[in-house]
Amino acid sequence: MACWAGLAACLAAALSDVQPSTEQGVTVLVQLVVQDAAGRPVTDLRLEEIEVVQEAERQRVRTLKALPRPGSYEVTYVPASGKAAGVTVRVLRPGTQVRGPDGPFLKPRILVPLSPLEAELTRVLETRPEASDLACQVAVLRFESGPKGVHHTVAVEVPLSALRWSLAEGRPRGRLQILARIKGPDGRDLQRLSLDRPVEVASEAEASVQRLVWTGSFHLPPDRYTLDVVVRDPASQGATTRALAFEAPRTTGGLSMSSVTLLQPRGAVSLREDPSDDPLFLDGAPLMPTLNLVLPVGAPAQARFFVTLYPDPRSKEPVSLRLEVYRSGTAVGGVDIPIPAADPNGEIRYVGVVPTRSFLEAPYALRLVARQGDVVVVEEASLTMTTHQEEPRLRVTAPD
Repeated sequence: MACWAGLAACLAAALSDVQPSTEQGVTVLVQLVVQDAAGRPVTDLRLEEIEVVQEAERQRVRTLKALPRPGSYEVTYVPASGKAAGVTVRVLRPGTQVRGPDGPFLKPRILVPLSPLEAELTRVLETRPEASDLACQVAVLRFESGPKGVHHTVAVEVPLSALRWSLAEGRPRGRLQILARIKGPDGRDLQRLSLDRPVEVASEAEASVQRLVWTGSFHLPPDRYTLDVVVRDPASQGATTRALAFEAPRTTGGLSMSSVTLLQPRGAVSLREDPSDDPLFLDGAPLMPTLNLVLPVGAPAQARFFVTLYPDPRSKEPVSLRLEVYRSGTAVGGVDIPIPAADPNGEIRYVGVVPTRSFLEAPYALRLVARQGDVVVVEEASLTMTTHQEEPRLRVTAPD
């Protein structure tokens, strides 16, 4: 009898990424490759030949699905305890060999059922993939690498004037719903975050100029991914969908740099999915990103940016940082930046300011070049200088 055991560590890693509620329950999915004694793929495996044991208790296998690759299968089961834990998968056919799809280890995945809100917003994604009722910006910001993968922050920015407001006790109140889901290269949902939250501001004037920024974090192993986002205003039923392809890079162990994050020039409403896992902090204070920085030409304005450097702890060479400014793709200036020492975590966190009063009407890029010895890493962010400023229109519904 061929068998596969010792998967507790793999499953524990998956559990750290998804935290289902006790009401939702979970389904565990395992992919495996089955071969005969001669190494040839087994293509006629049957459901009754699969045995799954979790915490010494035999589980009922829900599905066995053959995948396009010969000898590859997908097994799902619902833990009798309602919770995922260490699992052993056995193939009961004599003389068979079992391994994972990418090597000797299996990689269990936890499938959390959609909540009612997630199911509703998923239908919007599927039925209105080009929806664009609300003004919004979406970005994926990359930060450090760790045992759980590369830390990515998903940011969604919505001008408050895009929402429909009602007046309650003289104060504008609105509501915002967001679903962000990550898909792997095979098109399967890997992780998701959702939000359904009321928004309240002090006055209509504040709602007409402020922006709302929501952030959530995903930790992803190196691969190619797709981010799908839907933003909906339940008061108007207006929705906008976005899809972004991105890559979680493989780590080299040398100097690395986060994405360059431009910061809001004025106050904003912040909604953070998990502040304890949010890298957009400096000296204990939250930083407010902006995903579409537009500044007026000739005004005493400035572009603020945030970046984190991750020096190679094995190198004795110092880390340097240079800022280069590009206008319409042409270099127009540059300056070396004195940076602080690394913090106790070995990170160099820095907020910089670029005065923009002399900038012309054009698209600009702020490019940061970091060096440590022979290693050079580059990241950049874009902004726009304009003479045209649109007046926001606030939609307010009178109270009943």
